[in-house]
Amino acid sequence: MKVKAPNGEILDLMTINLGPSHPATHGTLRLLAAIDGENVIATVPEMGFLHRGFEKMVEQGTYSQVLPFTDRLNYCSAMINNIGVCGAV
Repeated sequence: MKVKAPNGEILDLMTINLGPSHPATHGTLRLLAAIDGENVIATVPEMGFLHRGFEKMVEQGTYSQVLPFTDRLNYCSAMINNIGVCGAV
C-alpha cells in the first residue's frame, strides 16, 4: 500500500493482520498493522466476536452434557455461565 507521509514522502507500506486472538482470552482483537520494515507506522484495532459453534454443540446434548461447555466460555468466571444456564433451564 502506498501512502503519503505528512512531509510529502511516499511510503510503500506492508499491511498485515495480527489476530484474532486465542478463543480462551477475554475477547478477540484483530489488529490491521501498516509496517515499514520493522517499524509499525499505524494500526487499526477491531474488536470482534469469535464464533466457536457453542450453540450447535449443545443442541443435541442433555442438561448435564451442556454444563461443561458453559464452563469453557469464560475462563475467568466460569461459574457465572453455569448459573445462567441453570437459571434458564
